[in-house]
Amino acid sequence: MKKSPYLLALFLILSLFIVAFPQIDTVKAEEETIYIREDGTVEGTDKIQRNGNFYSFTGNIAGRIVVERYNIVVEGKDYTLHGTGAATDGPARNIGIDLAWMRNVTIQNIKITSFDYGIRISNAFNNVITGNGIINNGYGIEVILSSSGNSIYENNITANIKGGIWLDFANGNTISSNQITNNKPKGIWIYSSSNEIISENYVANNSYGIVIDSSSHTTLKNNSMINNTQTFSVGGTDSDHFVNDIDESNTIDGKPIYYWVNQKDKTVLSDAGYVALIKCTNITVQTLNLSGNVQGILLASTTNSTITKTTITNTNDGVYLYSSSNNNIIENYLTNNVQGISFSSSCSNIFSENHVTNNWCGIRLGSSSNNTMSTNNIQNNSCGIIFEYSSNKNSVNRNLIENNTLCISCLESSNNRFFHNNFINNTEHFTDLGPSAYWLALSINIWDDSKEGNYWTDYNGTDTDDNGIGDTPYIIDDNNQDNYPLMEPAIIPEFPSWAFLPLFLAIILLASVLKKRLTSP
Repeated sequence: MKKSPYLLALFLILSLFIVAFPQIDTVKAEEETIYIREDGTVEGTDKIQRNGNFYSFTGNIAGRIVVERYNIVVEGKDYTLHGTGAATDGPARNIGIDLAWMRNVTIQNIKITSFDYGIRISNAFNNVITGNGIINNGYGIEVILSSSGNSIYENNITANIKGGIWLDFANGNTISSNQITNNKPKGIWIYSSSNEIISENYVANNSYGIVIDSSSHTTLKNNSMINNTQTFSVGGTDSDHFVNDIDESNTIDGKPIYYWVNQKDKTVLSDAGYVALIKCTNITVQTLNLSGNVQGILLASTTNSTITKTTITNTNDGVYLYSSSNNNIIENYLTNNVQGISFSSSCSNIFSENHVTNNWCGIRLGSSSNNTMSTNNIQNNSCGIIFEYSSNKNSVNRNLIENNTLCISCLESSNNRFFHNNFINNTEHFTDLGPSAYWLALSINIWDDSKEGNYWTDYNGTDTDDNGIGDTPYIIDDNNQDNYPLMEPAIIPEFPSWAFLPLFLAIILLASVLKKRLTSP
């Protein structure tokens, strides 16, 4: 009994140690923060040697570096700056080298790995990042918040899980002569930025190669993009976002990019790897084979141009039209894309005699009107045609719309006309998203040409007067019906006429030979 107070004391000490031990371990696991202070002193490590404004690594360093001094050089001598690991999800927090509000700082010859951001440049100017290996981070390099005049060149930026280089609300930076490989999702991503110069980079084996989004006046020269899943993209919400200086010195798997601005009366060459027509008129794109970009062909603010006899596969948008009108997209094969063709704020275009097959969505119209889609084969898509905020005289006629999971989907899209289409073996013919929420308007469309409607495989009505039109309407939903459903399929070409051309020429040649033989003495 006399020993019990001692045992109790020992128990309490052990309990306190057990509770405190995880906290002690956590502190040890935290990343050290190293500062290069404004007065030039170094805090947090003895492995950075200072000589005036020149700071040299003397060994590998575990920790992050915050630079607070202008006009310095940080020389890594190929030593490693190592973090505690990049977060695969959630907020990214730890930064390998943080250049916030800095200017005239050079970071060179450092291996930077296992951070959420390898290097982050924010509100910073005229810094140089060169000769570094930036590997296995979240983001390799991020340049943000009005940072300008920074130069990032001759770095190896590899296997970063959230992106290689990201420019976000930046201006006038130069990205050149870097090896940018095996990053996910994007090799180089330029967002809401302007006047960036991207040149001489090798961009390979990334999920996306170079993506320019909502940015303007970007210059691309002599970039080689190879074996990326989706190689190249330009997008935006304003016509100016598409005005960039991108010439044929940029290649996709060895094929040049044709990015034309303010051109007219020209034909795109057949060796194209990517085609963009920006503020162009009367351009012809024909007999191309395009694959593996975010858009196969991009038209922005372009008029009176033609895309024909072209095959586009494995893109997000086979053909993408933004604010473009009076164009003809005729006799093309659009297959295995996310969207075969996408109209955005575009009107009075003709989409005819195309094969649109095995896409997630065959045709998408967003805020577009008065377009004509006729004599197309729209087959085996998850959704055949999607209308989003697209009303007023879009015409869908004489199409074969077959074996799609959902045939037609509408979101606040009315006064469009459908007639002489064959709706065959679709899992669901039509859905209107309006009833799903009280703030959405119903989509009410016209399903005939005032005399004849469409053919529906599940129409079970009769034709007592034998005129080829059902006696009773085909009910589509509570607000849509085909008043003149066809009893037999409308006659529609099975595939574009240009596919017959070799056979047609062979028949003509054979007939000519036979005629000569029959008429010869």
